[in-house]
Amino acid sequence: MQPDFPLSLTYPDGPDKPPVCKSKDVLAAFNSASRGQYDMSQTKQWRSHQGGRGRQWETENIPIHLYKYRQLDPKNCAQVEHARDILVRDRIWVAKPDSLNDLHELNFNLVKNPDPSRLREWAKNGMRQHCPKLSSAERLRVIKNIVDGPITKPMIEGLREDMRRAGGVFCASQDPRNGPMWAHYADNHRGICIQYDTTEDELFLLTQKVLYTPQLPTMMGPSDPGKPPDYYRYKSPEWAYEREWRVMIFCNSGLSVTVRPLTISGVIFGVRANQATVKIVSELLAKRVALGKPAFKLYRAKPHDDRYGLAITRMKP
Repeated sequence: MQPDFPLSLTYPDGPDKPPVCKSKDVLAAFNSASRGQYDMSQTKQWRSHQGGRGRQWETENIPIHLYKYRQLDPKNCAQVEHARDILVRDRIWVAKPDSLNDLHELNFNLVKNPDPSRLREWAKNGMRQHCPKLSSAERLRVIKNIVDGPITKPMIEGLREDMRRAGGVFCASQDPRNGPMWAHYADNHRGICIQYDTTEDELFLLTQKVLYTPQLPTMMGPSDPGKPPDYYRYKSPEWAYEREWRVMIFCNSGLSVTVRPLTISGVIFGVRANQATVKIVSELLAKRVALGKPAFKLYRAKPHDDRYGLAITRMKP
């Protein structure tokens, strides 16, 4: 999803640290600010009614809660600081696509737009952006090859690389009881799972459900107006266990988005999370409350006694 306007970025942690923006600014950049204002002006009950309920994967509505599995080793300063960013500063990390673990992330096949004028303008813009030092004659030759010639493998690979370099992804699951997710993303059940209330922040209006298919998606270059490319929603069926939803922002990667304070509604400790991990999160919760922000709830995952799967229970304050 390409923004209509530049994002408003700040550098509260210093010029050499990743930038930060507010979720309402993300919607403004995508020309969706009025939609966000309308949604957030409604009652909590109304917003919750719009969301998908339960963990049924068949729903097309954005789930009321999404979950982010995280490692949290109390001895790992970087992990503790990242947890502080999330739990105290209300930041959501927008990751670089090449940092994700799917080797086919953002892969797609390419077909040409049948409108020659749109194809030519797309090629011109690409030349201006990526080949500013080419002579006018060389640019015209390349543009003609793009418009009249076949799509080549280097052309597809170059566009894929451009998209990966320009985009950022926030990924979350709708299932907090997913054993493989706890094993793969939360340090083999030693970490935590953060619960987000999607009704409390407008950023989640941009959330898209991931579609699992054995075939790579096909992108039209350029896409038609009103039909933005959605190839970032597609992954192989081998990843279907993740039950993933994601926000894709094609303007910046490696940034953080500040969400509203009520968005982080809970933290679930893994079955093997030790007391030191509980202590770190409890301390971050205390710092959060000291800043006047609402408290989030604490939960513990544990195996069922009589069947496969996990149960999640509320911890006493």
